[in-house]
Parts: sequence; C-alpha cells; structure tokens
Amino acid sequence: MKLFCVFLSFVFVNVIADIRQYMMAVFITNRHIQLAFEHNTIQIGNGLERVIKTMVYDNAYLMDEISVMIAIPEYANLNDIQQSTNYQTLMQNEIAVQLSLPVPEFPNQNFGNLNLRQLGEERRFFTAEALKNITIRALDGLEPGVTLKQLCRIIGVWTSTQIPNLFITSTNVEPYSVCALEDEEGHVVKYRSFEGIYWQVDVTDIDLQIIQLRNLVMATNNSNY
Repeated sequence: MKLFCVFLSFVFVNVIADIRQYMMAVFITNRHIQLAFEHNTIQIGNGLERVIKTMVYDNAYLMDEISVMIAIPEYANLNDIQQSTNYQTLMQNEIAVQLSLPVPEFPNQNFGNLNLRQLGEERRFFTAEALKNITIRALDGLEPGVTLKQLCRIIGVWTSTQIPNLFITSTNVEPYSVCALEDEEGHVVKYRSFEGIYWQVDVTDIDLQIIQLRNLVMATNNSNY
C-alpha cells in the first residue's frame, strides 16, 4: 500500500509539472501573438491576421487543433498535455516563419501565478479582434478566392472566441450553402447564405433566419467570452 501511495504521489507531481509547463508555453505564445498583432506592414497588413488566415485557409490543421492554438488554449487535453504543449509550439513556429518574429524569451519571468483561464482571455483579446476583421472581410467579399469551406472554418474559429464553452471541433459544408459547426458535446450551430448574405439559421429548419451573421460579428467585442 505504501508503495502504491508513493507511485500515485509521483504521478500527481508529474501531472502538475506538465500542466505548469503547458501554462508557461501558453504565456510565451500569448506574448508572441501580441507581437504579431502589433506587426503591421504595407506588404502583408496586420501580422496576426496574416498568420491566422494562412493557418485556417490552408487546411493544415484540424478544427480542434486550430481552436486550441488560436482561440481557447484552456481547452487543453489533460490526457495528453504534451500534445497540447506541442500545439503552442506550432503556433509560435507559424508566427516566427511567416513574420520573421523570433519567439520571445522571459529568463527572469516568475511563472508561479499563471492562471489558464486568464491566459485564455488574454489570448482572445488579440485573436478575437483579428478573427473579427478576417470574417467581416470574407463576408464582404474582400478576400478573393475564399471558398465556402474556408469561410466555414474561419467562422468556426471566430465562434470559439465568442460563445462560452463552445469548443468547435469540426465544420461541415452542407447543401444550400450551409456552414455547420459542431462542438465536442455534439451541439451544432448553422449559418446559411441567402443570395450571398449569411445568416445564423435554425439547426432543424435552415429556412428560418435568426440573425444576419455580419451583424452578429460586428456586435461582438473582445470581452464576450
């Protein structure tokens, strides 16, 4: 029994250490995202918007990966915390490669008081604004060549920054230009185009318009989550 208790203590300590390591990675990624947000050039526009568009439109990541990397880092997989940490590293790599912005270092930073929920809110302060701008431009037709699938993915990531506890894990393009978003619990949100204008529609009756998507996006702010 004593040996078993010692083993459990060892596992518990290591889990706590892994989570702390993850929070450190989220903190550093947040600062990197802030640098990207503040990076504006004539050639590429806003740096963070450029990075997010490339990640989402190129379909290089699954939706649950994109959501954790961009919108809701507090939804880490505690059963595989190392993989969640790797996603933060991937986000840093995207910024470093696309914008030539090195990963910031914090050799004297005290990481003892990190709070994962607060870190998530700090991230969304920057990423929600970038996603809002990207989504509006796409809805206004100012992003040439964007497909319905790409638009659906960007709406999915934006939605993850706005609706509490809605961790978008998949998107699907249905007939009649319907974008369907699904979270980890199986809840579905649908948006449909009516003559080129997207509306949130009833999940079971896609002819029933609830609110125009552009108005919904414009009415949101970074403190909604």
